[in-house]
Amino acid sequence: MKRILHCINASDVKRGGAQRMLVNISDVPDFEHSVFCIEKPNSPRDKVGGRFWPLQFIWTFLRLRPEIVVVHTRKYLPVAWFLRNFSRSKFVFVCHSEFRSYNRLFSIFELDYYVAISNSVRSTLSLHLPARKITTIYNGVDPDSMNPEKLALKDTRDSQRNPIRKIGYVGTFNKTKGLDLLLDVFKQLSSFSEYQYELYLVGDGEMRGDAEAFKSSYSSNVKILGYRENPFEWLDDVDFVVIPSRQEGFCLVLIECLLSKKPVVCSDLAPLKEIAGEYSSVTFFEAGDHSDLLRKIEQWYSSADLLSDSEISDIATSVSLRFSKAKMQSEYHKLFSSL
Repeated sequence: MKRILHCINASDVKRGGAQRMLVNISDVPDFEHSVFCIEKPNSPRDKVGGRFWPLQFIWTFLRLRPEIVVVHTRKYLPVAWFLRNFSRSKFVFVCHSEFRSYNRLFSIFELDYYVAISNSVRSTLSLHLPARKITTIYNGVDPDSMNPEKLALKDTRDSQRNPIRKIGYVGTFNKTKGLDLLLDVFKQLSSFSEYQYELYLVGDGEMRGDAEAFKSSYSSNVKILGYRENPFEWLDDVDFVVIPSRQEGFCLVLIECLLSKKPVVCSDLAPLKEIAGEYSSVTFFEAGDHSDLLRKIEQWYSSADLLSDSEISDIATSVSLRFSKAKMQSEYHKLFSSL
């Protein structure tokens, strides 16, 4: 049985999509998996490097002697490149984001193989690496984990007629995910609209303090729900979810919204359009554009072109087949077996 060592900054699933996908990848059967992180482990079994993590990682590598090392963050590239030159292990980099800076690191510290989580990410990597070394494996979600029996299909016409308009957000509280943009737009909606708006925020992060300060200004109209293992059980009553990201490589939240039969208003980033451009329950706005996001939210509530229940259910079925955990693990199993 091949031994696989995964390395990441923090493995705690509360940190985001990369950590959640690490759980899926390290659960691929027929291999012996170990996880090394610098901080915030997800499991007591995870090995934590701490302050002197490069030395700890090298020691862990020498002790475990893995046939495959899977690198989940660029911070490990120099030490992984060093170990690759002095061992027979195969080194795989899983690119969890579409990076916009320091991409020359990939060509300076070149490894054996690369996994892109979307074709958009693959195109970015191919600017710095041989195309033969890169493959695309989409992230996958277990539809059963969404507890679909608890998620009611909300009538969008009722949402339009309701004097209280409810908007949801799921994700890390930071500017990369665009939370500041959403708060600004919500402020404008609340100030100048004849309707009452409510904003439901699920998640946590560096902008938690900003969100709390914003809530203090709008009292009961802003609900900060914190991190939730199954966020869509807490957003069952919202009209749609806004994904205002400025940068993404895939966006699990988008997939989970569609599986949960929730309409989405999201940034027109290339990876998001690649994943959900064919689905009519998704409305795209120009990434980073405050005015366009405001306009698309207002258009959603005034639109007469609404989907039927069966159309929304068909979208959920399509997503469950395209982006399943089982399909993702099968492709990683094939990759690991070939190395």
